[in-house]
Amino acid sequence: MKNKILGISIICFLIFNAGMVINTSGNEQIQIKETEKIPLNDINLEPIEGNEEELSQIEKEPLTTLSDGKKGSCAIVIKQFLPHSLGICMKNTCNFAIEKLQKRGYNNILYIDTPTLKKLSEDMIGFINDNLGEQQRIFFYLTAHGSSIGSQGSVQINPFQMLRDDVFASYINSLPSYYSICTVVMESCEVGSFIDDLSGPKRIIITATDSDSSSYGTPLGLSPFSEKILNSYGAGDNLKVAWENADAYIYENQYHLYGQNPQLDDNGNGYSVGNYAEVDVLPMDDGYTSNPNNWDGNLAAKDTKTKQKFNIIDLRKTLLNKIFDNFLDLRELIKKYIFR
Repeated sequence: MKNKILGISIICFLIFNAGMVINTSGNEQIQIKETEKIPLNDINLEPIEGNEEELSQIEKEPLTTLSDGKKGSCAIVIKQFLPHSLGICMKNTCNFAIEKLQKRGYNNILYIDTPTLKKLSEDMIGFINDNLGEQQRIFFYLTAHGSSIGSQGSVQINPFQMLRDDVFASYINSLPSYYSICTVVMESCEVGSFIDDLSGPKRIIITATDSDSSSYGTPLGLSPFSEKILNSYGAGDNLKVAWENADAYIYENQYHLYGQNPQLDDNGNGYSVGNYAEVDVLPMDDGYTSNPNNWDGNLAAKDTKTKQKFNIIDLRKTLLNKIFDNFLDLRELIKKYIFR
């Protein structure tokens, strides 16, 4: 009887805590894609016939927003919904991304853990339009199954829809032009195929690997590339240093032997840098830019921490609140030790 109760308790724990960060003692790694590539040429961006009802249910899933109600910098965190251990890895990594982006000063964050094309084209763009301040930063983090055919890249955002590179680029091209820097970090297999479409002025495009190789995640843990770059960025490093740290980790831990090859493009020409055979140091020549001042990595070095505007009203409110809190504490001490 005790064993039965224990077994039921364990099952309930796993069901209700599937989204928690669970560390494994081993170093087993799994690819962020199925064993066989998704036949992208057989998948339509419109709902698959007969699944409109299921897609409609996904559309109704609520979005998660973290905001102080003030215009400023914006971050969008997106993950593909998956019900197994790799899905938990993606969810853990997204939670980790949110934590580090908050530390970095992003005061408006939208988390989409059940994305659809409608949510991305309407809710995501609307959130940025409503919350982005003048000369503030935008940061996209996306993790999902990915694949490519030729130069065409796609990631699966739900069981019925793919997000193509040109479609994602159309969303980013529609953003307000007054941002300072727009950063896109993508953790998917063969996701380097997105770079040529996403590239542009004032943009830093970072992918966990190139257009031909896999990226990897730890079951029930975190995706190593994302963990390293986000941890470094959240600690205050610029994206040049953060990318170098993540790239070095991938090489030193021999992910490169399986083909993982992190990429970066920030000069707007659509050609990225990243060499799987060695640890890379930015800035680097992508082979299409003769002037070292325009090499990839220069803009990433300029992405410094957001400076919050000084607000005398907020400061006064904070001071008054602290004085009031201290007064209440003092009153309790007087009541406790003098009038007892």
